[in-house]
Amino acid sequence: MNNFFKLTLIFLLILPYQISAQKTIEGLYSLPSPTGDFSTSINFSKTGIFEYEHSGHLGTEEYGIGTYSLDRKKIIFNYNLTKPLKKSYFESEFWINDKEKVELKVDVFDLEGNPIPFANIYILADNNRVTSNKSGNGKLVLNKENRNAELTISFVGYDEVKIPFNQKYNYEYIVHLRKWKRGSAPTPILNQIDTLQILQIRKNEIITLNKNNKEQVWTRLE
Repeated sequence: MNNFFKLTLIFLLILPYQISAQKTIEGLYSLPSPTGDFSTSINFSKTGIFEYEHSGHLGTEEYGIGTYSLDRKKIIFNYNLTKPLKKSYFESEFWINDKEKVELKVDVFDLEGNPIPFANIYILADNNRVTSNKSGNGKLVLNKENRNAELTISFVGYDEVKIPFNQKYNYEYIVHLRKWKRGSAPTPILNQIDTLQILQIRKNEIITLNKNNKEQVWTRLE
């Protein structure tokens, strides 16, 4: 057996033990897509925490935070620290009385509970609309009818909320709007465990295998 094959055999034998002996990875590693349309990054800390992000042209599409561990030839990712994404929501109360008109009272806030003045409160089908005051309050007065309609609450830079209701009742709504970001809302990953098969860990690169058994080169950026 010549020296080249001896060295190759020794390298293949000791590689799993080198990976196994290494307990942590540190730094920001990036994996661009072949087309350049998407990129995936993982930021490893020496304390065993990772931050994952998958991005496209319009910004972040998926993200997650958790703990990681090295197990011989693979990295195990536990997405156990991601905070769930808060969405716009509303609370409502309703009642009926013998009056000819019904009222829709709406209080508009952001997710932190701050009032949103000048929010649009309207029923598109009837062209009936009002804007909220400085305290985030607005009110629509409608003819009492036994029919279904839809109330819309919107403001520039925030998600729009649509609420179906029956026009024979009075309603009081407390609406919380989430700030809108460029692109679709990113999807958080939580309570999930993934593994990444390692071929080699170099100084500024991690070479892995994807699910199709193709090599991927993660390059260290920081």
